[in-house]
Amino acid sequence: MDALLVMILVLAVGAGPNFLRNELVDWNTRAKDKFHWMRGMNLSGEGVSVKFEIPTLTTREQGPAPKEPALDFQPDIEQITHAILGNLIENGDFRIPFPHELSGWGNGLYSDRFKMAYGVAPFWINFFNADIRASIETTDKGYALKIAHLSETADHSVGVMEQFIDVIPGIYHLTFWAKADASFESEGLQFFTTDEWRVTDKESPNIKRGFEIKKGGPFDWQQFSGEIQIDEPGERTFAVVSSKKGTVWVRDIVFVKTSGL
Repeated sequence: MDALLVMILVLAVGAGPNFLRNELVDWNTRAKDKFHWMRGMNLSGEGVSVKFEIPTLTTREQGPAPKEPALDFQPDIEQITHAILGNLIENGDFRIPFPHELSGWGNGLYSDRFKMAYGVAPFWINFFNADIRASIETTDKGYALKIAHLSETADHSVGVMEQFIDVIPGIYHLTFWAKADASFESEGLQFFTTDEWRVTDKESPNIKRGFEIKKGGPFDWQQFSGEIQIDEPGERTFAVVSSKKGTVWVRDIVFVKTSGL
């Protein structure tokens, strides 16, 4: 086929643009007998001026091209908004579940130190013989993290899920959605940005370093939010902690910087 095009172009130099146009149209017609054309060619201008679009060819014996597989993914307004705002939490909507691990989660101050000894899943750690079961479930609102804390609160048992985030000094806005059953206790779910797991600053109680749900269950899906101040730049651990009895579902965790200090 390449040799045929070269021959046509050579002949066109002496025969002029009309010959070129006629020959290419005739060649295109003959080619259709052997090939299916997905894209053709475009002729334009006076003189020898030809614009080619590279054709995609499939033989008749091959049949039609295979159908593209359907993607099990539908972006929504919340997801697009998170991307625009610059969410620091990787996979905060838990849309990438795996049987034995969870993308974005399972690395942090305590995860890197104690995951081998206390990890009940690659992304979850239990301390003090806690009976806490963490899993990803499909709910009426999409994927969600389910935390079933079965230990008695008096046992002081805790479980944690972590990931590293990179921050600069400023005020950050935390939002997430949660629902809980009747056994869920107030302050049973907490979010921390400090290694000592403090909701308020040790020196200045008015400064928030974390967030906790201040109500017991049951309650249906609702959005929670709070402001958290970070003073030092660099990498730090963002922790989700279960500290009291009850079952809670969490989805769409968003942590964005809203202002500087």
